[in-house]
Amino acid sequence: MKTLKKIGLLLFVVITFIGCNKISDLLTINIDDVDLTQTSNISVSGTQSAVAPRVIAASTQFTKTATLQLSQSDDLEDYLDNIKSIKLNTVMCKVTGVDNGVVQSLSLTANPLNITKSLSTITVGVDMPVSFTDAELIKIAGSLLTNQQLEMVLKGTVSQTPVSFNITTTLNADFVVKVIK
Repeated sequence: MKTLKKIGLLLFVVITFIGCNKISDLLTINIDDVDLTQTSNISVSGTQSAVAPRVIAASTQFTKTATLQLSQSDDLEDYLDNIKSIKLNTVMCKVTGVDNGVVQSLSLTANPLNITKSLSTITVGVDMPVSFTDAELIKIAGSLLTNQQLEMVLKGTVSQTPVSFNITTTLNADFVVKVIK
């Protein structure tokens, strides 16, 4: 009889632990394939001469900071204080609207982590993946979860000035959120 009570108690404890995990799973939802996007306008001015309206430069540098915030997403607005985890899938960059010259180089730095990646070929109008490693994506996702925003510093060079164009930075991520606080 004591053995039967011990087995019953053990069975109760096991069911309780399994049940708690299942209840916890019911209180969370997955919000997958969320895009956080920020478009930055880049204007690079240069010296103009009276003879040539556009000056050909060997390379003129530009720097701009794009801030991507969780609060920008309509999918997440009800859950901002209840995000349990973030899985960052991709970071993409797209250069559009180049009105003069060529964007010769482009790099992105994820701050405050100071993780920098350069794009080897810049193609206007095409979504270009930024080659962060899986370990770097995990670190970036952790920073995004902690700070609820991420600064991406865009640095590069252009072949001519003056020039203006846009750089759209997009983070695609999956979220696990608590439905009830």
